[in-house]
Amino acid sequence: MREREFDVILWGATGHTGRPAARYLHRQYGGNGRGESGRPLRWAIAGRDAAKLQALKAEIGDPLLAVFVVPGADRAAADHIAARARVIVSTVAPGARYATEMVEACVAHGTHMADLCGELHWLRRMMDTHDAQARANRVKIVNCCGLDSIPSEYLVHHMQQVARETFGEYCSHILNCFSYGRIAVSGGSFASGKGVMEAVATDPLMSEMIANPYSLNPPHQLAGPQCPDLDRLRFDADLGQWIMPFPLGQINARVVRRSHALLGRPWGEDFTYMEAKLAGNGVLNRLKAQLETRLTRWFVEANPTTLGGRMLHALGPKEGSGPS
Repeated sequence: MREREFDVILWGATGHTGRPAARYLHRQYGGNGRGESGRPLRWAIAGRDAAKLQALKAEIGDPLLAVFVVPGADRAAADHIAARARVIVSTVAPGARYATEMVEACVAHGTHMADLCGELHWLRRMMDTHDAQARANRVKIVNCCGLDSIPSEYLVHHMQQVARETFGEYCSHILNCFSYGRIAVSGGSFASGKGVMEAVATDPLMSEMIANPYSLNPPHQLAGPQCPDLDRLRFDADLGQWIMPFPLGQINARVVRRSHALLGRPWGEDFTYMEAKLAGNGVLNRLKAQLETRLTRWFVEANPTTLGGRMLHALGPKEGSGPS
C-alpha cells in the first residue's frame, strides 16, 4: 500500500458509537502520538454533518484534528477519504443504507475497512459483489466488529485452543450462552434490524437466504451439519435451566461458521455452534422467558412495510441515539 496521509479515518464519528470512539482515539494517540499510548497514529474524523463534526472537534480540544464531511451513499465523498487513509473505521449504520459506496471505494483504492454492520442480506451482497476484487487488491473488509460478533469469535477461538490443550481434540459442538438483565440498542442498530426485516418482507428469496445457518459461508460452502437457530424456549439439562433465543445469536453464529470455513474447517467437518440467552430455572423464570421470547418474535416478525409495522418501529430509538 502506498503512503497515505492518514493511518485511520473514523467515519461516523458524531454518532452514538462514533463519539466515544473518537474520544478514545484522542486519549490514546492525541495528535500524532501525544496521547497515553505514546505511539504515533495519524487519524481524522468524518461524518455526514459538518456542524456536528466541528462540535466534536471542539469537544476533543484538538485544533489540528482533520475533519471530512462524507454524506451517506456518496461515492465521490467516499473516494475522497478512502484514497487518503490506510484504514477506514466505520461506525455508520445501517450499512445497506449508507455504507455500500464506502465498501466500493475502499476496495477500489486498496484501503482496509472495519465496521459494526451485521445486516445479513447486505453482508452477503457485499461479499458476492466485492470479494474477488478485494482479494486481488489485498484489501481486508472486516464486518461485525461489535457485540456482533467479536465476543463470539474470540470465545470460540479461545475455547477450542483450551480444549485442544486439555483434551487433545477440539469441541465438535459449542453452545454459547449469554447472561444479562436488560439490554438496549442504539438507533443505528435498530435501523439496521428494520432494514433486514424490510428486505425479508419484500423478497421471499431473501428470507430463505437469511434462514440458512451457513448463509455467510463462502459460495461453495453454503451447507453443513444441521444446526438451526434456537427459536423457542427450551430446558437445557446440562445447564439445569431454561435457555431462550439470543437476539444477536443469528448473526453471531453465521459469522463463527464463516470463520470456521475460511480457516479450512480446523474444528472438524461436523462442528456446530449455537447461541442462547440464559433464562434461569423455576416456574417464574420460565413464564418471564416465554413472554420475552414472544414479544421479541412479535417485534421481529412485524412487517415494517405495513401500517402496524411502521407504528411499532416508530417507537424505537432514533439514529444517532442510544443507551449510555
